[in-house]
Amino acid sequence: MDTVAFHRNARMFGKPLPAREIHSVVTAAEEFGIFPKFIRRIVLARLPEAEVEQEKADGELTFKAADFADEFRRLASALLVRDLPNYAGCKPMTAQTLVRKGFIKPILAPNGDRLGILRFAREDVDAFLGRLSACAEIVQEAPQGALPIAISPANVPCTVDVVINLILNEELSWLRRIEGAMVSTDSSSTPARFARRPSALRPET
Repeated sequence: MDTVAFHRNARMFGKPLPAREIHSVVTAAEEFGIFPKFIRRIVLARLPEAEVEQEKADGELTFKAADFADEFRRLASALLVRDLPNYAGCKPMTAQTLVRKGFIKPILAPNGDRLGILRFAREDVDAFLGRLSACAEIVQEAPQGALPIAISPANVPCTVDVVINLILNEELSWLRRIEGAMVSTDSSSTPARFARRPSALRPET
């Protein structure tokens, strides 16, 4: 039993099998809900005999379950691009910009993968959002002319990623948060940027 990759909920002689010892790409994908090609990429990257193992089919490529369990759980609980707008409190196009510009990096480096199937660790997204608001104190109201980051490109000559870089590089003369959002003005007196980020700007505990 310790050399076979049983499927989830498998039983023997009418009884549930003990803790899993061995996974295959197929059984790990089934248990964790991850694309088989991602499972395969992770496993082959760590197996010393990868050149030999890569010739095996998904059902034949086996490995110790405990060696990859934490990594698979992290990937299984990760966010897809379509999840980022709701999680970060931004528009879908802004989420795509965050990914394309490298502000938020996928757990696995893209390898010809479509943007829509990349996965992002929640702790990595939280870390980026924390950096974005780290220097912003909470205030009661925004100054006159404050605008959401998502609509600032329509009012000032810059893009969302430019505004984000200004914030991350601490190049704005004034930066504050207001009730789950962020307000900033730069030293050239351009309109303030108001970045709605309700989930990310929650007070830290």
